[in-house]
Amino acid sequence: MPEHGLRRQADPPEPPPPAAARGLGQASGRGAQYRSIILTPTPEQQAEAEASRDHYQKQVSARGLGEITTSILLLNDYYYAESYHQQYLVKNPGGYCPLPATGIRYDD
Repeated sequence: MPEHGLRRQADPPEPPPPAAARGLGQASGRGAQYRSIILTPTPEQQAEAEASRDHYQKQVSARGLGEITTSILLLNDYYYAESYHQQYLVKNPGGYCPLPATGIRYDD
């Protein structure tokens, strides 16, 4: 898969742990408000994100893990959350990263 700005800007979708197999959570957060989502400004970027998800899903499935439940949608309107929600990983350097949860690198 060629290098695209989209892939450099967004981590691969996170395969859910068994407890979140219904798509209602990510990392330690549970509930509909914690669902992962990729919003794209163009149909072309949506197709790139879907192709990236499908590529990673093959690796996830080969290791017996569940279906990736990240929604990939076109961006319509976007509203920033409150300032204390912005730049979470900058404010919390020990925050979460989804890749160690599976041990599967994108290009494995």
